[in-house]
Amino acid sequence: MKTYSVSEINELLNGRLSGNCCKEITGPETLDNAGGHHIAFIGNDKYIKRWEDSQACAAVVHESMDINPGEGRSFIKVKDVDLSMAKILELYNPAPPGI
Repeated sequence: MKTYSVSEINELLNGRLSGNCCKEITGPETLDNAGGHHIAFIGNDKYIKRWEDSQACAAVVHESMDINPGEGRSFIKVKDVDLSMAKILELYNPAPPGI
């Protein structure tokens, strides 16, 4: 299984890193199902409350959101969360050759 650091994912997304997370990310997951080595997505303010209970160590969030990732966790702030989510999904599940 391929893993990436939060910094490597941030470089791919050209985002702004907030917080501190040294863990390797094993893949994306929903806020509710994420474990300690997953990255999640917060594209809407209504999901902010779920971050506190999530086990994800990192999340991609919209740059306008004014929230703190918390100790030992990080956010990658981006302009377009949906596009960033697509890029991360492709990173962990690339299309087969020739497609």
